[in-house]
Amino acid sequence: MTNTAKKQKEDIPVYKFSLVLPQHLTRVWEDASKILDKSIKRSGNRVRQVDVYYRLAQNLASLWIIFDEDTMDIVGSVVTNLHDYPTGLRMLHIEHIAGKHMDQWVEEGFDTMYKWAKDNGCQGVEGIGRAGFFNWAKKKGWKESSRFFEVMFDEGDNQ
Repeated sequence: MTNTAKKQKEDIPVYKFSLVLPQHLTRVWEDASKILDKSIKRSGNRVRQVDVYYRLAQNLASLWIIFDEDTMDIVGSVVTNLHDYPTGLRMLHIEHIAGKHMDQWVEEGFDTMYKWAKDNGCQGVEGIGRAGFFNWAKKKGWKESSRFFEVMFDEGDNQ
């Protein structure tokens, strides 16, 4: 590989997707909360940043961050929780998802969350989102029901 080709390849950011444990929340919250702010504002005054932070700190929800492997800059944030329905159905619920360059990390991010959800006994992933999210989601087997999105795992399905 020529130096030019190597340089061009190295210029493309490599994004990593990581779950943040509650004891590490303070290390990333300032950057993650800035990214989540837009999603939180779209909640129609249902939640504030302090509410999200409390749920994360109490392990009632989980924070996922997407970061540039070279710079360690956080470019995306996702807040999820495990939702157990009275029928026994368990879903990984996406409360918030926001970031930049999503087209470069959303596939790997969802693959990571799907695996984590399956490992935690979930039958699928669900979330409420704006119409624009559906453009990506419908390509991945999600169906829209009142802007409520879901994808169910099939037995043996690797999503």
